[in-house]
Amino acid sequence: MKYVEKSLALAKELRFNFGIAKAYNALGGFYVEKSDFKTGKDFVNKSIALIPQKKDYRFKKLFAQTQQSLGVICHYQEEYSTAVKYYLEAAKIFKSINDDSSLLIIYNNLASVHAIMLDKENALKYAEECYLVSKKVNDPFKTSMACVAVASCKIELKDYVGIEKYLTESKKICDSIQNYVLLGRTYGLYGQFNVEKKQDLKKGIEFFEKALSSFKKAGNQYEIATSHQRLGEAYARNNDYVNARSELNKAMSLSKEIGVLQVEFFTLKTLSELEENNNNPKEALQLLKQYNTLNDSINTESKRKQIANLEAKYESEKKEAQIKTLEQEKQIQNLSLNRKNTLIYVFIGTLFGLLLTGFLAYRNYASKQIIQTQQIRELEQERQMLAADSILKGQEEERTRLAKDLHDGLGGMLSGVKMALSSFSNTLFMKGNQILPEESAQRLDRAVAMLDNSIQELRLVARNLMPESLLRFGLKDALQDFTQNISQSGELTVDYQTFGLEIRLEQNIEIIVFRIVQELLNNVIKHASASQVLVQLVQEANRLSVTVEDNGKGFDTSTLETAKGIGWTNIQSRVDYLKGKLDIDTQTGKGTSVHIDLPV
Repeated sequence: MKYVEKSLALAKELRFNFGIAKAYNALGGFYVEKSDFKTGKDFVNKSIALIPQKKDYRFKKLFAQTQQSLGVICHYQEEYSTAVKYYLEAAKIFKSINDDSSLLIIYNNLASVHAIMLDKENALKYAEECYLVSKKVNDPFKTSMACVAVASCKIELKDYVGIEKYLTESKKICDSIQNYVLLGRTYGLYGQFNVEKKQDLKKGIEFFEKALSSFKKAGNQYEIATSHQRLGEAYARNNDYVNARSELNKAMSLSKEIGVLQVEFFTLKTLSELEENNNNPKEALQLLKQYNTLNDSINTESKRKQIANLEAKYESEKKEAQIKTLEQEKQIQNLSLNRKNTLIYVFIGTLFGLLLTGFLAYRNYASKQIIQTQQIRELEQERQMLAADSILKGQEEERTRLAKDLHDGLGGMLSGVKMALSSFSNTLFMKGNQILPEESAQRLDRAVAMLDNSIQELRLVARNLMPESLLRFGLKDALQDFTQNISQSGELTVDYQTFGLEIRLEQNIEIIVFRIVQELLNNVIKHASASQVLVQLVQEANRLSVTVEDNGKGFDTSTLETAKGIGWTNIQSRVDYLKGKLDIDTQTGKGTSVHIDLPV
């Protein structure tokens, strides 16, 4: 008891519903054993209240155990039909979860209740089922219980064949496991067997005494009262009226105390017969009247219970009818509600459809607007590109024309003038035939030298306007010549590197890239104060990388936004024209690195 109460307290502390429910059912069983049926039933009902509708294995088993407990309570309180109902419900669940150990207890209880209801054949059937299952689970206690059930049913049917085998097996088990309730019942059946079959009253009384002793050790008041009643009957049949009266009075007192009418009923009958045999007709009559009154009371109680059951059944049917009516009303309400919900859903669906249509139409319109704007932007960009292309082509064509005119026209004329002056000078100074004074001769030489420098400068301008090597040999060689000329001029050292420029690009692209590098190097010469510069071109499958890096003084990139020169603007516009990317990495005093990535 104390362990169960500790378990209950711990389960409550942990809010462990299964543990609480199990402890309540165990407490119910404890109070039933002590014949406190009301308290026991209260605890069992508390257990049931904690069991959920959807049950896992644990809760299924516990629910079956609560049905078993309620069956036992009804069994003791002589509500046999209700007891059978609870037992069968428990049996169904135990079968479904394959709990044979619990199932055989139910079979034992069903055998007992059918025996009391005088349905002896069914009683024996359940008892034998109980015995077979006990052998299957190999549980000595339950085998002993089954043996007792079979023997009890056989005595009721006066079928004494094999009884001693069952009782001997039960006693042997009880001696080993020290179960006093089962041992008491075994002794009681031995007593009945000796009294009814062997007519050995002395031996029967001896076994009834042993049964009483065992039940007292177990503290089972119901079985103690029954043992006193059987002892009283045996003593009376053996004409030992003193001991008979003593035992019967004990049975009467205890049965009244614990409220077991059946024991009191049989005790009154035996006491009445005892007084009649002792020539005490007045006392016998008084006891007989009590017996009849109790019989009427039992019958009345039985009828009351029947009426109560009928009323309960009527109320149940009435409630079911009300429930059905309410369910029908609820169904009608649900149909009406469903109709309303359907209309609402249709309205919402229609509204949603309209909103979706409007949204899609708006999105389609917006998409068209975006596409149209994009197309306009692309056309504008294309127009700008065409314009830029035309301008660049025009510029390059004009450069080419100017370069050709300067080189072939003016250059040729200046070269002719130089040759004429040189020839004239040679004629004047041949073999000492000096016609002009020394000073005039020096001036003539200076004029020829200045004319030569002008021709060189003219050729340089023509080359810068349109390098002949660019048109004839391509970007790689043109930049090679250009960077080499810069290095030879002594202004700065140019390290020129190329990778993968074996195949020529389109002439238009080559001219633009040349102009970009040309402009970058001019900026280095004019502004960087650099001594060295790296020019690197790397051509891959579909891209051209251009890097120009100097060791000059660098600059602040924010000044590009306010710069008045057109150099960077030309570079950026050419890069944009080729749809490339321009990246400048520079810091004051740390040089400048310009990296251009172009798709080709």
